[in-house]
Amino acid sequence: MLQKETAGYTHVSANVIGEKEIHHERRSTKLSLLAICFAVFIVISPLVLGNLDFIRRDRLKQPRGGTKVDGTVLITGATGRTGAFLYYELKRRGVSDLRAFVRDIDKARETLGCVACDETEGIYVGDVTQPQDLKRAMVGVQTLAIAVGVDSHSSPDLQRNVEFDSVVYSVKALANGGGDSPLRVVLCSSMGTNQTPQPSWGGGILFWKLNAEAFLSTSAIASTVIVKPCGLKEGMIGKNSTLLVGHNGTITDGSGFHTVSRADLADVMAEAVTMPYDSSRSTNLRFDLCSKPGPATTDLKNLIESSRWEWDQ
Repeated sequence: MLQKETAGYTHVSANVIGEKEIHHERRSTKLSLLAICFAVFIVISPLVLGNLDFIRRDRLKQPRGGTKVDGTVLITGATGRTGAFLYYELKRRGVSDLRAFVRDIDKARETLGCVACDETEGIYVGDVTQPQDLKRAMVGVQTLAIAVGVDSHSSPDLQRNVEFDSVVYSVKALANGGGDSPLRVVLCSSMGTNQTPQPSWGGGILFWKLNAEAFLSTSAIASTVIVKPCGLKEGMIGKNSTLLVGHNGTITDGSGFHTVSRADLADVMAEAVTMPYDSSRSTNLRFDLCSKPGPATTDLKNLIESSRWEWDQ
């Protein structure tokens, strides 16, 4: 690289001309060296850029954060709209012992791509509202990811059974039959549980989700992560927005954006499933999740860490 040379002169002397000639020779030498370097770069650039391109392509194949998990992971609601995203994301992250708890084999075959769709492929068939169905699937599990849910058209009884009772049954089965400690539960809940439910909000769904959050927070499971997404807009592209975390519904205050993609939700849940256990700080997290237009959030670990209260940072 050429450097600009400066000099201070206190008077003009006969040496000025000589110094200018020396400066000109130095400049010519530097230009010659620069030309040589440029020629060398032209020759080797295909190799260099090829290697860089390989690195970039390789990095594109990697998920956004996360590490491999040694223990067994079970997803309930694995064939659902969020659960399926989570299943494939954990597969991509290298979770080798991954189980899916499903209601329907045919749907599992269609959604998850299984062949035998039995326990040899980690597919467990049952009903999350039936405790006995969960016991066999939970043997040896270290991390439980709960992605079950019902819609607003469901009966009041079914809303309670799925949104609350099944969470209790699943956590109890994990606590009694799970693998080595520390155990972890990642629950998909919803924003809005901090407000009084309105009749137009789908009956008692948010009420029962809040009860599930309260139960999990007091369940004595070593590590719990409760992810509370804002509106889940169907067809919304993932990995294409700036993700926001916060508490008590404040992250959407004054904003015209109140949605997050299911793919982004699944990515955050996957990060929570795979993040290392750290007993030096709180291992029980609960946070809202939403998005806004902007650069895609790539550091999901820091995103989750930023959800901690200021006294737990």
